[in-house]
Amino acid sequence: MLSNSTTYLLPHAMAQPDSNDGSLNSTFVHLDNNIMSSFEVKGSYSDPAAGVEIQLPDGWTGMRLGPLGAIISPYGKPFDPGNPDAMIINILELATLKEGPKMTEGFMKSNNLTNPNTSVPKSTTKCSTEKSYVYLNDMIAMHAVTECKDPTDLSKYIVSDNYNVATEDKLISVGLTTHSAQSYQQLVNKFEESIKTLKVRNSVDHRTIWNESLGFKTRVQSIEAKGGKIDAKLQSNSKISNLVFDEAAKKLSFKVRGEDGTLGFTSIPVGKFLQGPYSVAIDGNTIEDFQVVDDRIAGESILEIRYRHSIHDIAITGTNVVPNFLSI
Repeated sequence: MLSNSTTYLLPHAMAQPDSNDGSLNSTFVHLDNNIMSSFEVKGSYSDPAAGVEIQLPDGWTGMRLGPLGAIISPYGKPFDPGNPDAMIINILELATLKEGPKMTEGFMKSNNLTNPNTSVPKSTTKCSTEKSYVYLNDMIAMHAVTECKDPTDLSKYIVSDNYNVATEDKLISVGLTTHSAQSYQQLVNKFEESIKTLKVRNSVDHRTIWNESLGFKTRVQSIEAKGGKIDAKLQSNSKISNLVFDEAAKKLSFKVRGEDGTLGFTSIPVGKFLQGPYSVAIDGNTIEDFQVVDDRIAGESILEIRYRHSIHDIAITGTNVVPNFLSI
């Protein structure tokens, strides 16, 4: 091996194909350092075409992944299998997301939209996500922190801290992924300082563009309780009917339907009329795979539910009806 070369662990998209059948023969490759310097990222990252720029923490270096973004190592060596923790900048075309109700399960799973009605092998790994909409440098962004761990195997741990910003045609994700709670605590402050410098040209409200890109439609529903009435904005890629709010039972129920076999998604600003914690049932069966989102822009709690389309009865039960339920 040449002395002026380095071993890198590359994503499959960057590895060289085998000359015989086109398959990828290895993700471990030896690259000349003079060539790699042209892909090197340190100090800052920018993509003028996508309108993205961000300052990187001191000492963090990485590599460009062409138009897809970059991967940055806090330890100075990207794609190092010995130190897999990384800051990842990902630039996606929104056109790839515009599949509406026919979105694939692979996409849903990769975006934390797993279908609770799908039969999957049992796993001892448990994941939890805290999701919120926040202001980020005058941009409306989505912030999600997902922690996955296996109580039977402490080596199986990962935490992913991501900020997503949208434009009319792109989704920009900047995240920190670590493989131990200790390394996350050591790195997260520097990551947050870097995030404060993120700039995205012509950004739009992430909440609006995300729902539009996935084909969601808005339905405004009047809900009455305690002598008052509010208008709740439901967003879904399903047809919603038979919506009833039972004040005494502290329950909102409705029916959803869509093209058989596709994946459905409904979000409801449940915090406007019910206080948590919440329970959700689909066709009478209690589920745990729902997400409560903290919309810090609107000051609302939004409940997101996922399911496989056919016809379903959904019920959301809260702890109390909101005390200051007023006409608006």
